[in-house]
Amino acid sequence: MIRKYVVQQICSLFDTIQDGIDYISTAQGDTAELVLENCQYALHQILQTIQQEELTAAEYYIERVHSVLDRLEIGAPSDCCQIMKQQLEAVRERLQQEPVRLEIAFLPYKFSMWDSMDSVWRAAAADPMCDCYVVPIPYYDRNPDHSFGKFHYEGTQFPEDIPVVDYASYHMAERKPDIVYIHNPYDAFNHVTSVDPHYYSHELKKHTGMLVYIPYYVAGSSKALGVQTTLTMLSAYRQADRIIVQSDGMKRGLIDLGISEACVMALGTPKLDYVVRHQPGECPPDWRKKLQGKTVFLVNSSLTDLLRLGRNWLLSIKALLIGITADADCAVIWRPHPLTEATVKSMRTDLLQLYQDMKAHLLQLDNFIYDENSNYLSAFDVSHALITDYSSLPFMYGVTKKPILFLTGSQSERESLKYNFIDYYDCYFQEDGLHVTSFVNMVKKKKDPLQQKRLASLFGSLINADGTAGEKIHAAIVEAVKVSEQQIVTKEQKP
Repeated sequence: MIRKYVVQQICSLFDTIQDGIDYISTAQGDTAELVLENCQYALHQILQTIQQEELTAAEYYIERVHSVLDRLEIGAPSDCCQIMKQQLEAVRERLQQEPVRLEIAFLPYKFSMWDSMDSVWRAAAADPMCDCYVVPIPYYDRNPDHSFGKFHYEGTQFPEDIPVVDYASYHMAERKPDIVYIHNPYDAFNHVTSVDPHYYSHELKKHTGMLVYIPYYVAGSSKALGVQTTLTMLSAYRQADRIIVQSDGMKRGLIDLGISEACVMALGTPKLDYVVRHQPGECPPDWRKKLQGKTVFLVNSSLTDLLRLGRNWLLSIKALLIGITADADCAVIWRPHPLTEATVKSMRTDLLQLYQDMKAHLLQLDNFIYDENSNYLSAFDVSHALITDYSSLPFMYGVTKKPILFLTGSQSERESLKYNFIDYYDCYFQEDGLHVTSFVNMVKKKKDPLQQKRLASLFGSLINADGTAGEKIHAAIVEAVKVSEQQIVTKEQKP
């Protein structure tokens, strides 16, 4: 079965050859000889390609291409030229009806963000009409002066069931994948890390007809100004052919910012698929002793408040963690954002010593776990509740049906928001009067009065939150490629 890109290449060559036939039918001399040689070379290349591919009508193509080669000469009569051009046009039309294979490249950079692609890749890998390549790409930490710092490559962290291709052996300019998936939207505008510039979205767009951006996060809510500010950094939005969003609310927000409605597809988020399809496992052996028999609280902290509040944020998080671990019946798993330390080193160097001292102190506690694993699912499995600031993680944790306490925000915010991308406002909020101590006691008693209402709001505000987002995304993008190709063919056929 032939690659879609190969069909496009052959059809493009036909245009050139047909122009060459017109030229050599009336011209003489060295230029005509050169054009003749180029046409012959192109036809031989087409024959070689057809012979190499598994085509349903290979003999048909070969016969007609040979027919053109036999007639091709300088000064050929006009009726002969017309026959050659008709033969090529017949081959073109038949080729465009051939079943084609699509090549799809997935370009993650951090393994911890692979969950935003995993279910799409699994759907594509199971599609017999697709060839899929998972190509983890390198990235760099940013130094305080914004220059590139430490080099990272996380391809070795992927599990064995995901066949990884070395980025050095997958050449985008040569492969020309039909579809490319990315989860990094920032290109050069990330102040903490940067993927290798060869993989910035404007570079990728040169080598594919379908660049798809899937957010690496699950969005909560925002006012118009907040969304506008965020989008100033999202340079991939200007290059992507499709942007996948989790809800109709998020789609409306992006359209309001001037992004083409045709570009935004509300199909859900693979990140929820990753949690929904997960089968809970046993407690990691190195955690078991510290967590056994205890009520376990997963504490999540993001980068937003770290950058906004600095030292006060660190001290408040430390007080929270020490306060819960002071209860002998409880244990804490602290999961800071994976880029927390890199962010401190890059953007808040004045906090580095304080952060490292705080971390060292907490690690001495018998009922404390510092979770820096790429995968968050173990922490989801063994914890009984989540305490968190605003980030993607609590929205995914909601799938576990366990209680969630937000340290920031309030249920009353729901009424004042212009964009509610996911309705999480039936969770518990500290600012509504439920202190951490009261929440801890509630969880210890196995109580969760808001559970039913919370789950109805959460799942009701999302698209394909039942674990099917990945397969829906794959099907929709493949169809978009087919529609795009048909539009090109139709345009070429117009007089």
